Amino acid sequence: REKVTDRLVQWFLNDGNIRGVDQEGQLYVHKTDPDLCRAFAAEMRRYPPVGVKPPGGNSISR
Repeated sequence: REKVTDRLVQWFLNDGNIRGVDQEGQLYVHKTDPDLCRAFAAEMRRYPPVGVKPPGGNSISR
């Protein structure tokens, strides 16, 4: 589940599309305002991640 979540976030930050996975494991794109989502994703890319632990590393903090 964590790997799926990581991929969903990566895709969102890349293209601004909010995706989900149904119970059968099928990927789908949520119906959203594309301009709003792209603007939000662009703003999120401006900030480094905080409080996450990269694979094999220490937690990232400011």
